[in-house]
Amino acid sequence: MVNPRKAVSKLIATAIASASVLAMASTATAASLKITIENLAPEGGSLITPFWFGLHNGSFDLLNEGQALSIEPFERLVEDGLTAPISTYFANSGTGSVQGVAFGGPERPIAPISPGAKASAIVNIDNSILSTPYFSYAGMVIPSNDAFFANDDPLEHRLFDPRGNFIATSFDILGSEVYDAGTEVNDEAPINTAFLQQPDPNTGTTEGGVVSIHPGFRPAGTGGVLDASRPFRGRTINFANADFKAPGYRVARITIERVPEPSTLAILPLTGLFLLYRKARRSLSKAS
Repeated sequence: MVNPRKAVSKLIATAIASASVLAMASTATAASLKITIENLAPEGGSLITPFWFGLHNGSFDLLNEGQALSIEPFERLVEDGLTAPISTYFANSGTGSVQGVAFGGPERPIAPISPGAKASAIVNIDNSILSTPYFSYAGMVIPSNDAFFANDDPLEHRLFDPRGNFIATSFDILGSEVYDAGTEVNDEAPINTAFLQQPDPNTGTTEGGVVSIHPGFRPAGTGGVLDASRPFRGRTINFANADFKAPGYRVARITIERVPEPSTLAILPLTGLFLLYRKARRSLSKAS
Protein backbone atom coordinates (compact mmCIF):
# COMPACT_ATOMS: atom_id res chain seq x y z
CA MET A 1 0.00 0.00 0.00
CA VAL A 2 1.35 3.44 -0.93
CA ASN A 3 2.16 5.64 2.05
CA PRO A 4 0.14 8.85 1.43
CA ARG A 5 2.60 11.05 3.27
CA LYS A 6 5.51 9.70 1.18
CA ALA A 7 3.50 10.22 -2.00
CA VAL A 8 2.72 13.79 -1.05
CA SER A 9 6.35 14.43 -0.10
CA LYS A 10 7.39 13.12 -3.50
CA LEU A 11 4.86 15.44 -5.17
CA ILE A 12 6.29 18.44 -3.29
CA ALA A 13 9.85 17.46 -4.23
CA THR A 14 8.80 17.18 -7.87
CA ALA A 15 7.20 20.62 -7.66
CA ILE A 16 10.37 22.15 -6.27
CA ALA A 17 12.51 20.49 -8.94
CA SER A 18 10.16 21.64 -11.69
CA ALA A 19 10.16 25.20 -10.38
CA SER A 20 13.96 25.20 -10.24
CA VAL A 21 14.19 24.07 -13.86
CA LEU A 22 11.74 26.79 -14.90
CA ALA A 23 13.67 29.41 -12.98
CA MET A 24 16.95 28.42 -14.65
CA ALA A 25 15.35 28.29 -18.10
CA SER A 26 13.78 31.73 -17.70
CA THR A 27 17.20 33.40 -17.71
CA ALA A 28 17.95 32.42 -21.28
CA THR A 29 14.66 31.73 -23.05
CA ALA A 30 12.89 34.06 -25.45
CA ALA A 31 12.52 37.62 -24.20
CA SER A 32 13.20 41.14 -25.41
CA LEU A 33 15.74 43.86 -24.80
CA LYS A 34 14.92 47.54 -24.74
CA ILE A 35 17.81 49.78 -25.79
CA THR A 36 17.37 53.46 -24.96
CA ILE A 37 19.57 56.41 -25.83
CA GLU A 38 19.04 59.76 -24.13
CA ASN A 39 20.60 62.98 -25.40
CA LEU A 40 22.15 64.59 -22.29
CA ALA A 41 23.33 67.76 -24.03
CA PRO A 42 21.94 71.09 -22.80
CA GLU A 43 19.49 73.20 -24.79
CA GLY A 44 21.36 74.58 -27.78
CA GLY A 45 23.73 71.62 -27.56
CA SER A 46 24.71 68.81 -29.90
CA LEU A 47 22.22 66.45 -31.54
CA ILE A 48 22.59 62.72 -32.12
CA THR A 49 21.86 60.96 -35.38
CA PRO A 50 19.86 57.71 -35.39
CA PHE A 51 21.69 55.33 -33.05
CA TRP A 52 22.85 51.90 -34.27
CA PHE A 53 23.55 48.85 -32.07
CA GLY A 54 24.22 45.15 -32.51
CA LEU A 55 24.83 42.04 -30.38
CA HIS A 56 27.70 39.82 -31.51
CA ASN A 57 30.18 37.09 -30.57
CA GLY A 58 32.93 39.50 -29.55
CA SER A 59 34.69 39.80 -32.90
CA PHE A 60 32.76 42.70 -34.46
CA ASP A 61 35.39 45.44 -34.25
CA LEU A 62 34.16 48.82 -35.48
CA LEU A 63 37.31 50.86 -34.98
CA ASN A 64 40.75 51.09 -33.48
CA GLU A 65 41.95 54.40 -32.11
CA GLY A 66 45.12 55.52 -33.86
CA GLN A 67 44.28 53.62 -37.05
CA ALA A 68 42.41 54.63 -40.18
CA LEU A 69 38.73 53.74 -40.25
CA SER A 70 38.69 50.55 -42.31
CA ILE A 71 34.94 49.84 -42.63
CA GLU A 72 33.51 51.94 -45.46
CA PRO A 73 29.86 51.42 -44.39
CA PHE A 74 30.83 52.73 -40.96
CA GLU A 75 32.23 55.86 -42.62
CA ARG A 76 28.73 56.58 -43.92
CA LEU A 77 27.49 56.65 -40.32
CA VAL A 78 30.26 58.81 -38.83
CA GLU A 79 30.15 61.37 -41.68
CA ASP A 80 26.46 61.44 -42.57
CA GLY A 81 24.53 59.61 -39.84
CA LEU A 82 23.39 56.85 -42.22
CA THR A 83 22.73 53.55 -40.42
CA ALA A 84 21.56 51.37 -43.32
CA PRO A 85 25.10 50.65 -44.65
CA ILE A 86 26.46 49.50 -41.28
CA SER A 87 23.29 47.48 -40.64
CA THR A 88 23.80 45.61 -43.90
CA TYR A 89 27.50 45.12 -43.15
CA PHE A 90 26.73 43.71 -39.69
CA ALA A 91 24.06 41.36 -41.07
CA ASN A 92 26.60 39.92 -43.49
CA SER A 93 29.48 39.76 -41.00
CA GLY A 94 28.51 36.42 -39.45
CA THR A 95 29.20 37.78 -35.96
CA GLY A 96 25.58 38.16 -34.83
CA SER A 97 21.99 38.52 -36.00
CA VAL A 98 20.38 40.86 -33.43
CA GLN A 99 20.65 44.57 -34.20
CA GLY A 100 18.53 47.69 -34.33
CA VAL A 101 18.32 51.46 -34.70
CA ALA A 102 16.82 54.05 -32.32
CA PHE A 103 15.86 57.34 -33.92
CA GLY A 104 14.22 60.63 -33.05
CA GLY A 105 10.61 59.83 -33.93
CA PRO A 106 8.54 56.96 -35.41
CA GLU A 107 7.13 59.26 -38.08
CA ARG A 108 10.62 60.34 -39.19
CA PRO A 109 12.95 57.32 -39.34
CA ILE A 110 16.03 59.45 -40.04
CA ALA A 111 15.25 62.14 -37.46
CA PRO A 112 18.04 63.06 -35.04
CA ILE A 113 17.66 62.97 -31.26
CA SER A 114 17.43 66.43 -29.70
CA PRO A 115 18.87 67.57 -26.35
CA GLY A 116 16.75 66.17 -23.53
CA ALA A 117 15.00 63.64 -25.79
CA LYS A 118 15.08 59.83 -25.64
CA ALA A 119 14.78 57.17 -28.33
CA SER A 120 14.30 53.43 -27.83
CA ALA A 121 14.26 50.24 -29.84
CA ILE A 122 13.16 46.76 -28.74
CA VAL A 123 14.74 43.58 -30.11
CA ASN A 124 13.74 39.96 -29.54
CA ILE A 125 16.24 37.43 -28.22
CA ASP A 126 16.32 33.67 -27.65
CA ASN A 127 18.80 30.98 -26.58
CA SER A 128 21.07 31.80 -29.51
CA ILE A 129 21.99 35.02 -27.71
CA LEU A 130 24.32 32.96 -25.51
CA SER A 131 26.76 32.85 -28.42
CA THR A 132 26.41 36.58 -29.17
CA PRO A 133 26.36 38.34 -25.78
CA TYR A 134 28.44 41.42 -26.61
CA PHE A 135 26.95 44.86 -27.31
CA SER A 136 28.39 47.35 -29.82
CA TYR A 137 26.97 50.75 -30.71
CA ALA A 138 27.60 53.92 -32.70
CA GLY A 139 26.09 57.35 -33.22
CA MET A 140 27.18 60.56 -34.92
CA VAL A 141 27.35 63.87 -33.08
CA ILE A 142 25.84 66.67 -35.18
CA PRO A 143 26.40 69.22 -36.54
CA SER A 144 29.92 68.06 -37.39
CA ASN A 145 32.11 66.79 -40.19
CA ASP A 146 32.82 63.36 -38.67
CA ALA A 147 32.40 63.42 -34.88
CA PHE A 148 30.98 60.23 -33.39
CA PHE A 149 30.89 57.91 -30.39
CA ALA A 150 31.24 54.13 -30.41
CA ASN A 151 32.98 51.36 -28.46
CA ASP A 152 36.59 50.81 -29.47
CA ASP A 153 36.76 47.48 -27.60
CA PRO A 154 34.22 44.94 -28.94
CA LEU A 155 34.34 43.08 -25.59
CA GLU A 156 33.62 46.17 -23.47
CA HIS A 157 29.90 45.55 -22.91
CA ARG A 158 28.67 42.03 -22.21
CA LEU A 159 24.89 41.69 -21.78
CA PHE A 160 24.70 37.98 -20.87
CA ASP A 161 27.00 35.89 -18.70
CA PRO A 162 28.00 32.33 -19.76
CA ARG A 163 24.90 30.87 -18.07
CA GLY A 164 22.54 33.21 -19.89
CA ASN A 165 21.87 35.62 -17.05
CA PHE A 166 21.12 39.12 -18.32
CA ILE A 167 23.44 41.91 -17.16
CA ALA A 168 21.52 45.19 -16.93
CA THR A 169 23.68 47.95 -18.41
CA SER A 170 23.67 51.75 -18.33
CA PHE A 171 26.50 54.15 -19.07
CA ASP A 172 27.10 57.76 -20.12
CA ILE A 173 29.06 59.03 -23.11
CA LEU A 174 31.18 62.00 -22.10
CA GLY A 175 32.17 64.76 -24.48
CA SER A 176 35.80 63.88 -23.80
CA GLU A 177 35.11 60.43 -25.31
CA VAL A 178 33.82 61.69 -28.67
CA TYR A 179 35.95 60.51 -31.59
CA ASP A 180 37.11 62.21 -34.76
CA ALA A 181 36.87 59.66 -37.58
CA GLY A 182 39.77 61.23 -39.48
CA THR A 183 37.89 60.69 -42.74
CA GLU A 184 36.79 64.29 -43.36
CA VAL A 185 38.49 67.62 -42.67
CA ASN A 186 36.94 69.46 -39.72
CA ASP A 187 36.44 72.71 -41.60
CA GLU A 188 32.94 73.21 -40.10
CA ALA A 189 31.94 75.00 -43.29
CA PRO A 190 28.12 74.76 -43.42
CA ILE A 191 28.22 73.39 -46.99
CA ASN A 192 30.41 70.49 -45.78
CA THR A 193 28.87 69.92 -42.36
CA ALA A 194 26.20 67.30 -41.70
CA PHE A 195 22.91 68.80 -40.49
CA LEU A 196 23.81 72.32 -41.57
CA GLN A 197 23.82 73.07 -45.31
CA GLN A 198 25.48 69.91 -46.64
CA PRO A 199 23.41 69.10 -49.77
CA ASP A 200 24.34 65.42 -50.15
CA PRO A 201 26.13 62.69 -48.17
CA ASN A 202 29.88 62.25 -48.53
CA THR A 203 30.57 65.72 -49.91
CA GLY A 204 33.13 67.01 -47.40
CA THR A 205 36.87 67.28 -47.98
CA THR A 206 38.63 63.92 -47.59
CA GLU A 207 41.20 63.93 -44.80
CA GLY A 208 42.82 60.49 -44.92
CA GLY A 209 43.63 60.54 -41.21
CA VAL A 210 43.15 58.13 -38.32
CA VAL A 211 40.57 57.73 -35.58
CA SER A 212 41.42 59.91 -32.58
CA ILE A 213 39.76 61.77 -29.74
CA HIS A 214 38.03 64.77 -31.27
CA PRO A 215 39.81 68.11 -30.68
CA GLY A 216 36.50 69.97 -30.38
CA PHE A 217 34.81 72.64 -32.45
CA ARG A 218 36.28 75.93 -33.49
CA PRO A 219 35.88 78.74 -30.91
CA ALA A 220 32.69 80.79 -30.93
CA GLY A 221 32.97 83.84 -33.14
CA THR A 222 35.01 82.13 -35.87
CA GLY A 223 32.07 81.02 -38.03
CA GLY A 224 32.06 77.34 -37.05
CA VAL A 225 29.44 75.04 -35.54
CA LEU A 226 29.12 77.05 -32.32
CA ASP A 227 27.95 80.04 -34.38
CA ALA A 228 25.59 78.05 -36.60
CA SER A 229 21.80 77.79 -36.58
CA ARG A 230 19.18 76.09 -38.73
CA PRO A 231 15.44 75.42 -38.92
CA PHE A 232 14.40 72.20 -37.19
CA ARG A 233 10.88 70.92 -36.42
CA GLY A 234 9.19 74.27 -36.92
CA ARG A 235 11.70 76.42 -35.10
CA THR A 236 15.22 77.75 -35.47
CA ILE A 237 17.83 76.15 -33.27
CA ASN A 238 21.38 77.24 -32.61
CA PHE A 239 24.38 75.34 -31.32
CA ALA A 240 25.95 77.82 -28.93
CA ASN A 241 26.06 75.11 -26.24
CA ALA A 242 27.37 72.32 -28.49
CA ASP A 243 30.96 72.51 -27.20
CA PHE A 244 31.25 68.90 -26.04
CA LYS A 245 34.81 69.55 -24.86
CA ALA A 246 33.46 71.81 -22.10
CA PRO A 247 34.16 70.40 -18.59
CA GLY A 248 31.54 67.89 -17.49
CA TYR A 249 29.75 67.83 -20.87
CA ARG A 250 27.73 64.63 -21.29
CA VAL A 251 26.64 63.66 -24.77
CA ALA A 252 24.37 60.68 -24.16
CA ARG A 253 23.23 57.91 -21.84
CA ILE A 254 22.73 54.37 -23.12
CA THR A 255 20.53 51.98 -21.12
CA ILE A 256 19.80 48.31 -21.85
CA GLU A 257 16.90 46.65 -20.03
CA ARG A 258 15.18 43.29 -20.31
CA VAL A 259 11.47 43.27 -21.16
CA PRO A 260 9.74 41.86 -19.19
CA GLU A 261 11.95 42.53 -16.19
CA PRO A 262 13.77 39.49 -14.69
CA SER A 263 11.70 39.88 -11.49
CA THR A 264 8.53 39.31 -13.53
CA LEU A 265 9.98 36.19 -15.12
CA ALA A 266 10.90 34.82 -11.70
CA ILE A 267 7.26 35.02 -10.53
CA LEU A 268 6.22 32.36 -13.06
CA PRO A 269 8.01 29.32 -11.54
CA LEU A 270 7.22 30.54 -8.00
CA THR A 271 3.51 30.69 -8.86
CA GLY A 272 3.66 27.13 -10.21
CA LEU A 273 5.39 25.96 -7.03
CA PHE A 274 2.70 27.58 -4.86
CA LEU A 275 -0.15 25.91 -6.79
CA LEU A 276 1.52 22.50 -6.60
CA TYR A 277 2.12 22.99 -2.88
CA ARG A 278 -1.59 23.75 -2.29
CA LYS A 279 -2.52 20.61 -4.24
CA ALA A 280 -0.13 18.58 -2.12
CA ARG A 281 -1.57 19.96 1.12
CA ARG A 282 -5.12 19.07 0.02
CA SER A 283 -4.01 15.54 -0.84
CA LEU A 284 -2.33 15.20 2.54
CA SER A 285 -5.48 16.36 4.34
CA LYS A 286 -7.62 13.81 2.55
CA ALA A 287 -5.12 11.04 3.31
CA SER A 288 -5.02 11.80 7.07
